[in-house]
Amino acid sequence: MIMVSRRLRLVPWLAGVVALLIATSVQSRGQGGERRVVLVNVLDQEGNHVSGLNTANFRGECRGQPVTILSVTDDTTPRRIAVVVDVSASQEQAAVRRWLQAEQLIDSLIPQHTVALFTVAGTLEKHADLTNDRDALQRAMRDARARRLAGASSLYDGVVQAALGFPDASLGDVVCLFSDGVDTSSRRSMDAMVSSVTGKGVRVFLVATVSDRVAFFREAESAWRSITEATGGWMVWIDPSKKENAGAMTRMTQEMRVRITSTYRLDLGFPRAVDRSRDWKLQAADSGGRALRNVRVVYPHRLTPLANPN
Repeated sequence: MIMVSRRLRLVPWLAGVVALLIATSVQSRGQGGERRVVLVNVLDQEGNHVSGLNTANFRGECRGQPVTILSVTDDTTPRRIAVVVDVSASQEQAAVRRWLQAEQLIDSLIPQHTVALFTVAGTLEKHADLTNDRDALQRAMRDARARRLAGASSLYDGVVQAALGFPDASLGDVVCLFSDGVDTSSRRSMDAMVSSVTGKGVRVFLVATVSDRVAFFREAESAWRSITEATGGWMVWIDPSKKENAGAMTRMTQEMRVRITSTYRLDLGFPRAVDRSRDWKLQAADSGGRALRNVRVVYPHRLTPLANPN
């Protein structure tokens, strides 16, 4: 029996939440198979990192065959996060709240991690390169906030451009978008956007500030749920018409920070090479290989072929 924290032993009896946030990285491709490394973040029902997991606690399946969990290690290496704030004309009502949320997330990440700041409307505009300099990021936010909200919203195009802007692919790279999620002018479709981002191995997060929840879910929720599930990211919805206290916003920021930064590193052996974009399955399991009950597993459902296999 594995020795884990008291919190983990209670998971089967709690309505806990396990979130597996993964960004793929290539190791090697063998005859008939493929080896990849992924980052996995496991959260309990309160959004805290669950420690003490090993290879017996995960099981995967791809194309009807089991995925081998070769190793599981802690990974707390510094992350690179592209923060993208929607400044299109439709964002005026929620602009103050949106910038406050972005600022709180940035403050929680630096100086351990580096952040690049962008705004997006009809096009993507960079305001700060990757840095952990608090003063530089605060100046960049002041400059970006001073500009007039205008234009359509090319969210899919903007997220792809931000993802492609990371120098070389790295495990743990994240694009975090603060928006209502409604794309009105991208040249890319949602599917094309997902293919581009998953191919890069970047996780996409959305903090959606929307007053009219019904309209949001009709127009954008389904698309962004597909995007976040495919990439192993997260979507959170906030209603600005409801008065949220500082504690609630702090908890949301802390949970997002944990999802971005507190991870396991899994080395996986796939039985067959990925020949095209495919979905696969990953579960959290007990030491006997049985799926943990009363938990939710969130991971990047989409695998794409290796661009340059070794």
